[in-house]
Amino acid sequence: METKNAVQFNDTIFFKTIASGSIAKIHKLLRLCDQKTTHFSNHALNWAVFEACNIGYNHLLQFVLQDGTRLEVRDDNGNSPLMICSAKGFPGIVGKLLRLGADVNAKNSNGDTSLMLATSREVIELLLQNRRLHLDEQNSTGNTALMSAIETSHLKKVKLLINAGANPNRQVGECPQSSSFSLSGFLINNEGESAFDVAKRMGFDKLLDLLYRAKLVNLNPLQLAAVKNDFDSCITLLKYKLCDREETQNLRPDILCYVLKRIQQRDAILSSDIEFVRELCRLGMDVNRCQCCAKSLIELVLNIGSYELAKILCAYGAS
Repeated sequence: METKNAVQFNDTIFFKTIASGSIAKIHKLLRLCDQKTTHFSNHALNWAVFEACNIGYNHLLQFVLQDGTRLEVRDDNGNSPLMICSAKGFPGIVGKLLRLGADVNAKNSNGDTSLMLATSREVIELLLQNRRLHLDEQNSTGNTALMSAIETSHLKKVKLLINAGANPNRQVGECPQSSSFSLSGFLINNEGESAFDVAKRMGFDKLLDLLYRAKLVNLNPLQLAAVKNDFDSCITLLKYKLCDREETQNLRPDILCYVLKRIQQRDAILSSDIEFVRELCRLGMDVNRCQCCAKSLIELVLNIGSYELAKILCAYGAS
């Protein structure tokens, strides 16, 4: 059995063990060296920080960061441990780094922050909860996290950012809930675009406007779209899965009943109507009775004269 005294600790052993990618071997090495970093050089420990970030090994990262000196160490692209783990989608490590005091607003060589690099919902939410976060920070191209999310069509991230108070407007003062700051008073990128301008170029301007208006009036965007008879936006929200089951089940007015009544007022049933109702049912809407008027939804569908709609309701438990 290998003992602590029998092992000669040096950078070579450290490099070889971590490079093996074996969690068991790494854990054994850390145990044998009594969790002390003094056996290894700063160069080796700095390298280990990035290896730990890339493989998502919390235990190794905790070991190399224990004295607090490598929390803001940078790789060749200027990325900090928090940036790497945010981009990789390791919420456990991101949470740990934030608790240790990692700079949530630090930028890499491109001027990107951890929030700009994050794609995982859990990681994005962790970063948004940090009180030190500058939500509308801009990178070297002038893009904010919101602009970058729109540019990459990451619409779930767009929704999270809007709900957190990100400013989509051209002028800083146009967003009452934003903590934006700009010397020029304008929140635009190097191309002179606001987040709304980027959304228009990407074809998401109507959706961004809906999300923003819903935030301002404190309504669920699906609810706002439905009461405005904006079924195209409703379909878009459902298509990109921007509505969660938890947030839509108790909406008032009852969205499913409301939609069926609007369909009843038309002369024809569109294929988009069918898909819309199916998505609402998938989200867990009550398919038996309207939560507002207590009407039987299956009777309403039969009055519409749609076998397809009745079939969908029955498939989700209507009686």
